[in-house]
Amino acid sequence: VVLTAIAILIEIARGRGDLGPLNFWLQRPDALLMGVVGALVSSRIPADLSDRTRRWMRGAGWAALGVMLLTWSLSMESVRKLNWFFVPYTPDPPEGLSDQAVFRFVLDELPNGNYWVRWGYTVTIWTTVILVIVLAREQRWPVARALSVRPLRLLGRMSYVLYLFHTLPLWLIVFPMAPNLPTRIVLAWALSLAISAPVYLAIEKHALRRKARHSSTADIEDGAPIR
Repeated sequence: VVLTAIAILIEIARGRGDLGPLNFWLQRPDALLMGVVGALVSSRIPADLSDRTRRWMRGAGWAALGVMLLTWSLSMESVRKLNWFFVPYTPDPPEGLSDQAVFRFVLDELPNGNYWVRWGYTVTIWTTVILVIVLAREQRWPVARALSVRPLRLLGRMSYVLYLFHTLPLWLIVFPMAPNLPTRIVLAWALSLAISAPVYLAIEKHALRRKARHSSTADIEDGAPIR
């Protein structure tokens, strides 16, 4: 209850265009809070659900997935070009400003208009909580089965290391050197995986093995305990 209340207060402030102390609400600490809440909720859902409840869960999952994808699409440049329901991510600053002046302009103008950053993250967080609960508790759901293929499971296990290291090749290599978007996408994935894979294999898996020796439950990888 406390975590949910704090998350909602953060989201209300961000919805008003207030990014908090040191603009910390832009870092989405409410996502961490709601992740814990989602885990607690999921742990209290019984394993033997009725068929009707499972249908409701799958329906909630489809609805959350649809709302999430729609929310993501609203700030895309292609939507702006099509004159659809485009919502700018942040205010567009005048040209010729320094980076510091641009940042100050965005902060000053954010409360004065409908910008994606004010509510898009909040919608994404809440729909993600629903999606993860449904994925964990209803493994016959088509989305859960699609995400259960071996390459995606490996990518999921590497996701935290990818999160830590993906910006390094983006800023050092991809943005300065790649001439177009398709090349940037290919380079970004290839270089991020090339940097992250050794860290995952040499550090994270080693840490998981050490953890497993002191854990009352086995860490599972591809259906078998890590040895």
